Parts: sequence; C-alpha cells; structure tokens
Amino acid sequence: MQDIDEAIKLNKEALLICSEKHLHRPMLLHNLAGCLQTCYQRSSNIEDLDQAIQLNEEALSLCPPGHPERTMSLNSLAVCLHSRFLRHDDIEDLMKAIRLHQEALLLLTPEHTGRLLAVFNLANCLRILCYKQGNIQFLDESIQCLRQAKESCNPHHPMLAHLWSHLAMYSSERNQILNSPDDSSSITHLFEKATNHQTASLQVRFKSSLQWVTKETGPSQLHAYQKSLQVADQYILVRASISSRHQILSEIPQSLALDAVACAVDLGEMERAVELFEQGRTMLWSQMARYRASLDVLRVANVELSEEFEKLSKLLEASTITSSRNILPQHSVEMRHISIGRLAKLGAS
Repeated sequence: MQDIDEAIKLNKEALLICSEKHLHRPMLLHNLAGCLQTCYQRSSNIEDLDQAIQLNEEALSLCPPGHPERTMSLNSLAVCLHSRFLRHDDIEDLMKAIRLHQEALLLLTPEHTGRLLAVFNLANCLRILCYKQGNIQFLDESIQCLRQAKESCNPHHPMLAHLWSHLAMYSSERNQILNSPDDSSSITHLFEKATNHQTASLQVRFKSSLQWVTKETGPSQLHAYQKSLQVADQYILVRASISSRHQILSEIPQSLALDAVACAVDLGEMERAVELFEQGRTMLWSQMARYRASLDVLRVANVELSEEFEKLSKLLEASTITSSRNILPQHSVEMRHISIGRLAKLGAS
C-alpha cells in the first residue's frame, strides 16, 4: 500500500499544476482513478471507489467524441460503476456501465488489443442484468457479443480460451433456464477447446476445466475430470518456487481426484476409476517429493533441531498418506505435538 499511497500523492500534485485544458489532464485523472480503485480492491473503502468514479467522470467530460483517450475513459468509468453496483446493488450503476461498455466497443476495431477485455466486461454485465431483471434477452445479447468476438479473434490469441469458456458457460446457463439441451454437444466442444488451447495460460485452462466439470453429466463429465487432472498437474509443474506451487494447490479442489473416481464408479467404468485414482495419487506424491528440502544447512546450524525436524516430517508424512487411525500410536501423536511446540519455540528464538 505504501507504493500506491505514494502514487496517489504524486498524481494529486501533478493535477494541481495541470490546467483543466492541459493535453495530459485526462490521463492524469485516469491514473489517479486507477490508483484509488486499487485501494478500494484492497481495503473495500467505498470512499476510494466513489472518488475514482468522480475522477473518471471528469476525465470522460474532457474526452469528447473523436478524442484519442475517450475509449479508455469509457471503459475505466464502466468498470468502476460495475464495482459499485456489486457493492450497493444499484441497478442504475449497472445500466450505465453497460451503456459505456457498448459505446467503447463501437470505437474499438476488431484488431484492437483491448477489444476482447471490453467484450468480456460487457458480456458479464449483460449476464448479471439477465438475472437481476429475469429477462433472458440480456443473456442472449451477452452470448451474441461473445460469438461475434470469437469470429473475429485470432486463433492463437491467448485470451481465446477465456472467451470459449465464457461462451460455453453462458450457453449452458441459457439451456438450464429454458430446460433445453439442444446444443449440449457444442458446449462440450467449447469447454474442451478452452481446456486444450495451447497459447492460453495454464491458469485459464485449469479454470476452464473446472467450469467444464460442473456443467457436464455422465461420460462427458468423466472426460472433463480426466482433462482437469491433467491440466492441474501441468499447472503445478511449471511453478518453480514452493510458495507458488502451494498457492496453486490451494486453488485445486481437495476432492477433485476423488470426485473423478466417484464419477467413473457411477458410470461402471472401474478400470477408468483406478486410473484416475492413480493419477490423483501420483500428482500428490510428486508434489510431496518437490517439497522435500535438504537439511544439511540446518544440521550445521543446529543438529538437535534438524533431527527433531526430520522426525516430525516422517510423522506428518505417515499421517498424511494413510487413512488408518492405527498407524500412529498414541505416544507418537503426543511426541508429534511436543515436537511441534519445541520447533515453534526454537524457530521464534
């Protein structure tokens, strides 16, 4: 927050010496509004968001039609209004955000790098409006917006998988509302394309696979589970540091592998169930192996501590990889608690 506070201070100083007719004033207003919006995202202080909206409104007033920064001002104000709608549930904020996104899209060419993001923002707002007013027409508009973007998008665009996933999810929701599974095969195809898209980030591909799993049933769901486990393993593997792998593991549902096994069993696919179980277990073991670190440095500093740490690690590993309550006798459990307490004391000293 210290860097953000400094950025806010500098932007305010710049605005003080910048006249209302200065060429760069809209950009300074936009930058300050962006900083305040970041503050709101971190602190949830509504005053920051309200001030960001005021600054974006001033910036937009200085960017009449034809101004090169009008599109940026339209999108920035729309995003802030959407955030305030999520906070206060004021439909007027949502409606205004939709109008601003629509105007911005009219100004963006199909080749513009920011067009896809603007499409996602508009489609999301229209989808929310559908549920708020109970009018499926807005969901249809949202889907049409995504389809048009898909047709004009470069096949290697990294955000194309995100687009496919959203289009599949919104189409699936439309089917549920109308109780019509007519295009279920095309929805499955979109989810699979999003999950397999090689130029997309692994995070997007994995999230697409999780959405795919929730929208499918029967054999298609089993196939989705298998793909999700494969992408999850790749997603973890590419991270170099232990902390980043731990963060990714927290994003993966703990029951993903077991749910996949249960799906296979329900379908009578026993061999597939065993394969999925082994796949999930292999992923767990490989991650446990990557978490191992040498104790040589610790032994040099404190032999007693390194021995206790190694003993504790073995106890914890035994309790993690087995479901039997009898694997650890009571005195081992007590020893584990004692070691944890001692390690905590030694670590604090």
